[in-house]
Amino acid sequence: MRILVYLFCLFLLPTRGLADSCHAFEITGLTQTNVSLTLGELIDQATQGFPEMSLVQAKSDEAAAYRDYADSLFAGSHVAQIGYLDHEPIDGFGQKQFDFSITVQPWQWGENSAVERIANAAGTEHKLYREFVRYSVAGLVRDSLWRIALACFEREKVMQQMGLASDLLDVVTTRVRSGDLGEADLLLARSDFLASKAELIRVSGKLGHVVYVYQSITGVGEIPGQFEEVRHPIATIDSSHIAIRTLNMLIEKEKAKIALIRYQTNSQFLLGLGYIRQQETWGSPAQNSLSVAVDVPFGAPDRLNTEIASSNAELNEVIVQRDMLLRNLRLQLQEASRHIEVGTENLQLAEDRAELAKRYIDIQEVGFRYGEISLSELLTARKHSFEAIYSLKRQRIVLNREIALYNQVAGVLP
Repeated sequence: MRILVYLFCLFLLPTRGLADSCHAFEITGLTQTNVSLTLGELIDQATQGFPEMSLVQAKSDEAAAYRDYADSLFAGSHVAQIGYLDHEPIDGFGQKQFDFSITVQPWQWGENSAVERIANAAGTEHKLYREFVRYSVAGLVRDSLWRIALACFEREKVMQQMGLASDLLDVVTTRVRSGDLGEADLLLARSDFLASKAELIRVSGKLGHVVYVYQSITGVGEIPGQFEEVRHPIATIDSSHIAIRTLNMLIEKEKAKIALIRYQTNSQFLLGLGYIRQQETWGSPAQNSLSVAVDVPFGAPDRLNTEIASSNAELNEVIVQRDMLLRNLRLQLQEASRHIEVGTENLQLAEDRAELAKRYIDIQEVGFRYGEISLSELLTARKHSFEAIYSLKRQRIVLNREIALYNQVAGVLP
């Protein structure tokens, strides 16, 4: 009768969050459940300690550097030159000449605009990449949380099985002593109990591993009390997806860099201004003059073309990656949608099967009580009924996991 009560109560249990299903898991001390911790807060905490955040800072520094470069008055560094020319030490006569010049590198036509494009693209890419890192971390967090949920479910299931096996062992032991059952039935009950105990050791080890993975990803020892999600209505993937937006901005930045290469690969356009002072001897009248020089680069198209071709190859690699990612995301979204549809149908079937299992074990329990069936037949019936009832609970977890996967593929973040 105690077995029947266990199964009946088990069937009446409502759908619960991980906080309830992992109650026994909390006792192990591996982690704690924080009912006030939301999934979004957990993802934020995990993102802050993620290694890719160093790239976010690097991209921020890159954007700031290009912004300073775009705001500068000149395209490159300046050169100051001081010279002195004296013929007397060699020839014994001649002029003395002192000259001073400054050469600057002004912006070429369109060069500053190219740098401005890079600065704008890098600034936007930095912000998008931060969101992309959070999106990537969200996928790892979601996956690890639902792995814990499934592992907790398996451990709870085995603990219930072991509890039922222990109760059955007590009942069989009493009936063997009274002569109602034989020694073989007692051995069978003990074997069933030991099998459940061995299974508990296995699933507990599995739970410990998934918790370790979760803690290594998040860096925290807590799990949210509730992290079930609602399926987002997004039906397709387009350019608004965070991963696609990030790659599009990277492509825009690389295109601007290629435009800049056209100006910086060859010799630079230079402008020089100089002052020259000439005199026969010290103290004699001096002749002062002003010089202006312009250096105009030309030629070397092959060297320029190799640089541009190399950069174009890298740019096209990014474009191909974006297009492949977009295609894969659309396929994954369709697959996730089908899994949800199948999971919903399986959930209804599991509910019907669990209802039948409850009624079946009720009948078998009465039959065993009155000696109409053997212990082995009861164990078989209990196993099938137990699996049916727990299949319902597992199907609920799997369906929630598929919804979370759908939202992750769709680029939806809490």
